[in-house]
Amino acid sequence: LSALTSKQVIGDFRDMDVALDGQGAPLMGIADILLFNQYKINLNLGGICNISVNGVEKIAFDICPCNQLYNYIYNNIGIAYDDKGELAKTGSLHLELLNSLNAHPYYSLPYPKSLDNNLIFRQILPKLDIALADIDKLHTITEFVTSHITMCIETLLVKKVISQGDKLLITGGGTHNLYLVQQLKKKLMKYNITCAETSDDIINYKEIVLMALLAFLKKYDKVNVLSNFTGALKDTKSGGVYG
Repeated sequence: LSALTSKQVIGDFRDMDVALDGQGAPLMGIADILLFNQYKINLNLGGICNISVNGVEKIAFDICPCNQLYNYIYNNIGIAYDDKGELAKTGSLHLELLNSLNAHPYYSLPYPKSLDNNLIFRQILPKLDIALADIDKLHTITEFVTSHITMCIETLLVKKVISQGDKLLITGGGTHNLYLVQQLKKKLMKYNITCAETSDDIINYKEIVLMALLAFLKKYDKVNVLSNFTGALKDTKSGGVYG
């Protein structure tokens, strides 16, 4: 990219962290601390659902697959997306599929932790290949994702990492799945967790902002990947500079 544009390019933000025994993910926590610190809890509904907490204890980790599961079914149906989650809303819960999706040891691991895309492709997506109506699969995926987020919130409350009444910002493509967000809000009501409203620009482009921030911090020799999020031996000023 640098050769094509004759401009300086900064990338490869995970490599140094991995070299220091980290998982190279999640990276979003630094943006949540520096740019979105008005929210105690930041939840990203991307291909993988991840969370970060900006409190006395700063943590971030992947919760579970999210849009990767939906997209797998969309591809089978031959659609780009389920507008507002209307198809999922009309489906029914399938307990056998739900139990199958829940049956992975990752979910019981302590943080810091992150999900590998290859693990999802090999071990989780094939669970969706069962004889079941696609709308029922979509409905069950919604229950799976919202339940794991809720269990995560419950755990953080018990550990006193977060408190009832804290603000939660939801971003990522999954935020446009209104049925998913509505079901999540219903589950979180009893914990008085406030879901903040924000602009479509933040919802859609927060991860792009993160990449720019990581590059900016690297350019000015500042820490940009935090070991308490990734499990590395130390914080790093990660990234390769080209051009």
